[in-house]
Amino acid sequence: MATLRTRLPESVNTRVSDAGLTGAIAGVLVLLLWTGISLLPGKSSEIAVAPPTPRAPAIRVPNPKGSPTAAAPPTASPPAAPVLERTPEQPLIAAIQDQVAAITEQYADGLIQSTQANFQSSRLIVTVSNTWYTLNPAQQDQMAREVLRRARSLDFRTLQITNPQNQLLARSPVVGTEMVIMQRQPPDVPASGAADS
Repeated sequence: MATLRTRLPESVNTRVSDAGLTGAIAGVLVLLLWTGISLLPGKSSEIAVAPPTPRAPAIRVPNPKGSPTAAAPPTASPPAAPVLERTPEQPLIAAIQDQVAAITEQYADGLIQSTQANFQSSRLIVTVSNTWYTLNPAQQDQMAREVLRRARSLDFRTLQITNPQNQLLARSPVVGTEMVIMQRQPPDVPASGAADS
């Protein structure tokens, strides 16, 4: 305190007591501290949210009954992220897979191999096993019709049914309401009864 009093003018030294001087110094320090803290950036109460990582538009979900699996396309997440989290689309695709599988189980067990949903283009691709070829034309038509009805109820504009080699077997109509069947028999089997169907 003595050092501080030597620096003050004589008029202040005689009028201000030690307790008053100490209080004034403490008040200035508190004011400076409070001002400094409130002006410092980085101590915000907001929570930072990482920007979403870009995702590939199509996701493929394998059939839960043990059919061959198809890997999902790689995402553009940074390589440093060790834990892969489920995308919001994966539970939806799993639900679509279950609904489509429930429709097709009445025709043949394991008919559906995978379901691929592209939400940006509103397209659903259902890959069926070669059991498709063992169904008669009426069963193929009925199964394709029911899958189309379910796809439309889920707001997909386009439905494609493909075989394991990604060959188009059936597609949704451009005009009309009935599925267009592109292939009823395996490609290597001559279509002897094509005129009858």
